[in-house]
Amino acid sequence: MFNKKIFIFISMALVVISCNNSNSNPMAPEEHTDAEGLILELNGQEVYRQFQGQITNNLSLSVNSTLELSVHFLGDDGNEIEHEEHMEGEEEDELSFGDYDNTIISIEMEEHCDEITNQTGCNASEHCEWHSDEGACEEEGHDDSGEEEHHERGFELTGLSSGTTNFTISLMHDDHADFISMPISITVQ
Repeated sequence: MFNKKIFIFISMALVVISCNNSNSNPMAPEEHTDAEGLILELNGQEVYRQFQGQITNNLSLSVNSTLELSVHFLGDDGNEIEHEEHMEGEEEDELSFGDYDNTIISIEMEEHCDEITNQTGCNASEHCEWHSDEGACEEEGHDDSGEEEHHERGFELTGLSSGTTNFTISLMHDDHADFISMPISITVQ
């Protein structure tokens, strides 16, 4: 009888522990972005699309000019995959760029406002504004109404010299890519 009570107690304790640690379970499946393509936007307008092997448009720019592009990944239905906010301590997916001639173009990631920790740096950014009441740097026009904020992955593409090159965009998750684009052609004139 005593052994039965100990068995029941231990079983219940294991159930409670496993339920409370479900978020830290190393056997739980990781979240991955299952992208089938991407679009690049300039000032909110689509300028390039790559979806299930089909390419719409090519990119071009002048020497010494810069395109501030945002990347939006597409699901198997062709619609944008909503970017999920990550829990504190969880690594956020990153963009990685490769396979391009760095004498023709340069690619730099756009800084996220919430990564800027002081007012001077925030005010120096083109798309951020300092909120003194919160002591935080936020996207320009940030709305505290509780509506879900659209989080973009942006980068700057600058023409360095005349020529044509390709580049790829990888969506990195931890130490591997969840998605790698086909080569994206760009001509600098």
